[in-house]
Amino acid sequence: MRKKLLILLIVASMGFAAGEQLQVRKTAEPTDISVGDEVIIKLEFTNPFDKEVNIKIEDTNTFAGNGLDIQCLERKLPSDRFITLEYEPIVAYTAGNYSLAPAKITYTNPETGKEEEVASNELEIRVKENKSFHNPKQSSITTVYQCGGMSMRSTSYSSSSSMQQQQPTQQQQNIQQRVNEMQQKNQDMNSLKQHMEQQLRQQKETQEKMKEMIEKNKNFQQMQRNLEEQGYKFQQKEVNPESNGTGDFSYSYKKGNETARIRGRMEGGEMKRLEKHTSEELKEMQEKLEQNPEFQRMQNMLQEEGYSLKEGNLSPIQNNISRFNYQYLNPENQSANITGEIHVDGNITRIRVAREKKESNKLNPLWIPPLVVLLILLYFLIKRRRKRKPAPESPKKEKPIDFRKLALSMISEAEELYRKGKRKKAYTRVSEAIRLYFRYALKQKEELTDYEVVQLLKKKKHGKLGTTKECLNLCNLVKFAKYKPRDEDFDRIVKMAEEIVK
Repeated sequence: MRKKLLILLIVASMGFAAGEQLQVRKTAEPTDISVGDEVIIKLEFTNPFDKEVNIKIEDTNTFAGNGLDIQCLERKLPSDRFITLEYEPIVAYTAGNYSLAPAKITYTNPETGKEEEVASNELEIRVKENKSFHNPKQSSITTVYQCGGMSMRSTSYSSSSSMQQQQPTQQQQNIQQRVNEMQQKNQDMNSLKQHMEQQLRQQKETQEKMKEMIEKNKNFQQMQRNLEEQGYKFQQKEVNPESNGTGDFSYSYKKGNETARIRGRMEGGEMKRLEKHTSEELKEMQEKLEQNPEFQRMQNMLQEEGYSLKEGNLSPIQNNISRFNYQYLNPENQSANITGEIHVDGNITRIRVAREKKESNKLNPLWIPPLVVLLILLYFLIKRRRKRKPAPESPKKEKPIDFRKLALSMISEAEELYRKGKRKKAYTRVSEAIRLYFRYALKQKEELTDYEVVQLLKKKKHGKLGTTKECLNLCNLVKFAKYKPRDEDFDRIVKMAEEIVK
C-alpha cells in the first residue's frame, strides 16, 4: 500500500514539474444558426505563462457550403491570461449537422524554450432550414497562408443556382472544370507553402550560423564572463541577420532589479561594433550629470523662475551615449526641459534649456465695459441688416467630380510613396483610392469603410466584387498584420486597383 502511495506521489510531482501548457477552445457564435446567418468561429486561449507567446494556427472550418481553410496563420498572444481570436464571418448556405475538426496550435513554451503543440476541441454545428433565405449565387472556400513573413489568400467559388438551369451534360463539364481549377489552385498553394517553408529553414540556418559566430567571438565571451562574475544571469537574445554573417544582435541579462545588455553588429562575419552596458552604469552616469556644474546652473535658473522638477529620464546607452530629458513645471502649469547627451566617460554635450512659450490669455478688466457696449451695438446692427434680406441668388451648380481621375491620381501617389520606402502608407493610399471611387460610383453621400464597400457590392451583385475584396484584403494584411511587403505584391495590387477604377 505504501509503495502504491509513493508511486502516485512521484507521478503527481512529475506532472507539476512538467509545467503548464497553453490551452485552446473552439466555439461558434451565434449558437442558434439558420441558413443565411453569419457564423463567427472563435479560438479562446488560456495563457498560463504571464508572457507573450508566438503561435502558429492550422484550422479548417468548412460547413454548410462555405468556409475558411487556415493552412498556417502566425499570431502573437499577449501576456493576458484569457485571449479570444475571431475569424472572419462564414455564411451558412446549407442546412444540416456539421463537425469541425480540432484546431492545431504550435507554439514555443516561454519557460522551457521548446516547441509544443496543443489541439482544441472538435466543434459540432447544427444549421436549421430558413425558407425565407434564397440560395446565393456563389458559395466559396477561402484558403489562407500567413507564416514566415509570407502571405497568400485564395478563394474557390462554386455556383448553385446557375448550374440548376443548365443541361446535365453542360453541368458535368462545368463541375469538372471547377474541379480542375481547384486542383490547380491546391497545387499552386502547396508549391508556395513548400517555398515558404524552405525560406523559413534558410532564415533559421542563417540565424543559427550568426549566433555561433557571435558566441565564438573572444571579446563577446569576455564581456559575458564579466557580467556573470557580477552576478548577472542570461535572459534572452535577439539575432536579426540581414544576410550571411551580417546583422544586428542584442543579448539581455538580469540581476535582481538590475539589467544589462551586450549589443553590436556583424558584417561579413566580422564584429564591427560591440558594447556592454548595465543599468548600474546608467545610474552612475545620472549621478555625474546631476553633479555637473552646467546642469546645476540651468536647474537653479529654472528653480528661481518658479519651476520644480517633475521627472528626469536617461535613455538606454547606445554607442556609449545616453540622451537625457529632465522635465519641469511652474505654478501656471507651463513646462520647461533640460535636454542633452551624456557619454560613458561623463562628458556632456548638446545641453540646452527649452521653455514653453508664454501666452497672454488674461484680459485687462478696464476693457470689459467698452467691450460689452460694442457687442450690444453689433447685435442690433446685425439684427437690422437681417430684416433687409437681399433677393436670393440662384444656386451655383457644383462642378461634377472626376472621381476616376482622382482615384487614379491617388494610386500614382501610392506608387511614389512605395518608391520612397513608405510602404505601409502606400498600401493605405491604394485602399483609400478604391473607397473614394466606389463612394462616387455607387452614389454614396459619406465616405465608406472597406467593409461597407464589400457589403454594397454584394448587395448590388457587382461584377467587381471579387477583385475589390481581394485587393482590400491584401492592403489590410500589410496595414494590420505582420506581413513584410514585397515589390511583386505591390505591383499586383496597383494593377488590380487600376482595373477596378477604370
